[in-house]
Amino acid sequence: MRKKVAAFIGKEACHITVAGYISCMSAIQAFAQKGDVVLADKNVHSSIWAGIALTQAKAERFAHNNAADLRELLSFESPESGKIVAFDGVYSMEGHIARIPEILAVTQEHNCFLVMDRCTRPGSAR
Repeated sequence: MRKKVAAFIGKEACHITVAGYISCMSAIQAFAQKGDVVLADKNVHSSIWAGIALTQAKAERFAHNNAADLRELLSFESPESGKIVAFDGVYSMEGHIARIPEILAVTQEHNCFLVMDRCTRPGSAR
């Protein structure tokens, strides 16, 4: 599965966990530190917000599923600062599917670390 997801997002590797809430929370908390900025889709799961709350990083929200808004927010950040972008692959409350190619393009332009929750459709096994 990891190879398929990595190929889908155009990377040589990725890490997938099945621990749900704690996995997402710890993914943010483990990597974000003071001086970093976490840019999260305003509709991400509460586990992402819980992880952000455990850090000393600055948090910014970008408009739901909107790569242009993410790009604009990133334009105000220092190129030297650590940047983490967090979003859901599928937004379980709305059933919206993330615009992954557009978001990836923006994160690559700005050298961002990426955290994505849920690659499956609502109601299916993770």
